[in-house]
Amino acid sequence: MPQFITGRKSKLTFLMGCMLLLMKISSVYASHAVEIDSLKKELIEVSSNENRIAIYVRLSNIYQSVNTDSAARYIGIALSVSNEKTTPYLLGQIHHAIGNIAVMQDSLDKAGVAYTKAAGYFTKAEDWSRLADDYLLLGNIALVKNQLVEALEFYRKGMALAEENKYEDVMCDFYMNTGNIHYMSHNYEDALLYYKMASDAFEKKKDTASVGMVKENLGLVYYQQQQHEVALGYFEEAVKIFSHPVNHFSLGETYLNMARVYEKEGKNDQAYRLLLSCLQELEQVGAEYAGPKDVTLSYTYALMGHIQLNLNNLIEAYTTLNKAYLLALKNSQLETMSEVCLDISSYWEKMQRPDSALHYYKLYHTSFNQYLDEDNIRKLSYQAAEFKFEQQSKAVELERLQTESRNRSIQLLLALVIAGLAIGFILLYFRYKLGQNKLVQSQLEKQNVTNELEFRNKELTTTVMHQLKNKEFIIRLAEKLKQAKITDNPVYRNLVNEILSEIEFDSNDDAWKEFEICFQRVHVDFYKKLGENYPDLSSNEIRLCAYLKLNLGTKDIAAITYQTTNSIDVARHRLRQKLGLKKEESLVAFLSKL
Repeated sequence: MPQFITGRKSKLTFLMGCMLLLMKISSVYASHAVEIDSLKKELIEVSSNENRIAIYVRLSNIYQSVNTDSAARYIGIALSVSNEKTTPYLLGQIHHAIGNIAVMQDSLDKAGVAYTKAAGYFTKAEDWSRLADDYLLLGNIALVKNQLVEALEFYRKGMALAEENKYEDVMCDFYMNTGNIHYMSHNYEDALLYYKMASDAFEKKKDTASVGMVKENLGLVYYQQQQHEVALGYFEEAVKIFSHPVNHFSLGETYLNMARVYEKEGKNDQAYRLLLSCLQELEQVGAEYAGPKDVTLSYTYALMGHIQLNLNNLIEAYTTLNKAYLLALKNSQLETMSEVCLDISSYWEKMQRPDSALHYYKLYHTSFNQYLDEDNIRKLSYQAAEFKFEQQSKAVELERLQTESRNRSIQLLLALVIAGLAIGFILLYFRYKLGQNKLVQSQLEKQNVTNELEFRNKELTTTVMHQLKNKEFIIRLAEKLKQAKITDNPVYRNLVNEILSEIEFDSNDDAWKEFEICFQRVHVDFYKKLGENYPDLSSNEIRLCAYLKLNLGTKDIAAITYQTTNSIDVARHRLRQKLGLKKEESLVAFLSKL
């Protein structure tokens, strides 16, 4: 069964976290009714334009939690009366409030523009605390839009400001959301690191609800690492926190995650009971969580339907899976759609309806490929962000070294004036340091090239392994169709033959040509060097060299080429002879140097 909790954390966590953050910014209307009356009276008496703008901003902030129209009206007035004499601090507050209102109105693009303007004004005003808050909000917007590179950059800028100025209150949010990015990118070690830092920070603030969310996230990470007992421990801690006071939505999500663990361990009865508890909690969730509730419901129904299908409760399974499919389609949940389509295809296969089974398998194939494309883009974006961050860190380090070198040069020049006898020594020292800096720069450039090659090799290997998995699945499906006991019926027999022909046609595509194109982009002169040095190599031997260049194992090569492992071993032995390698020389190491 595919995993239902792999790709869903970002949007739900953001929606809940963002609303909590905005509630911190805004105040409850009822508790500020007296202040509102006082501010409105003060507007009549005040003469300073700066003071009037500050009052309008304050009124807008108070109204944000209860009446966004009034909040928008007051901040609009503040913006209209501002001019070139208005301080950057006030202008930053205006655009920050515009961003808050845009988030509440579900207009994230508009919010991003407003927060960006606010960040510019807070930079001019040197208000680093508010600037850090805006970086957090900009990162949240990028995160919910799946723009991991931008989100990570905003969080790192904000964390640097918060650490430099000791803004401990906002650090926990940066830790939490940075952990979410690492989790989405399957970098679970870094996700654990940031989640644990977030947990410590939230506990220090005595923010119990947020501690519960971190506990749930930690459980998800350990689940992905196959440490089910540890994962259940964190989920149970989260349940205790969400039960007092009751948070129905978070309880429902945690029950779903626990059910997934039990289903993975084959404990279907316990998993099913938890899924029923999840549905009971979600029934009590209000309209404020309508979107996230539907997403969680789709995962719940999908897992319930899968369990029912495994227990051969076919009618219930089909009904439940259809509920999951409709909700997933509504919320554009490609991963869930593909999983449900695969289960429905299995249902029709059990009902001996190969036409319907094939229809849903094609739907599965389409949605799963779309999901894989999005997931690969997300992973590549994350890797690009990490690579860019490393480059920036190295550039900063290099600049620091160069600055130190310049400072030392000035000191040396002053020393020349003061102590003429030390001129020779100072010149030698300066040249030595300059040479060291050039050496460091050269090493950095060489490392950049190495990193780029490793990145492209990993990308190419991922492509090959993805093709391998697709071929293995198609072969299994073809074998099942060949063994199906429907050959007495000529209509079904013809249909099966057509399906097998289509599978065979799809299996004989131009995958190798696409692989060669990608391979030659990474290893430009590899084939040329092979041809020049070893012209007697056959096309199959050249192909084997390419697979070995990627450090693929014998089993993987055998699966890709549809040969036995013994055949691959024989081919490797012949290749070693043609390349003239000695017994102690490694074939893979030899090809990696070409």
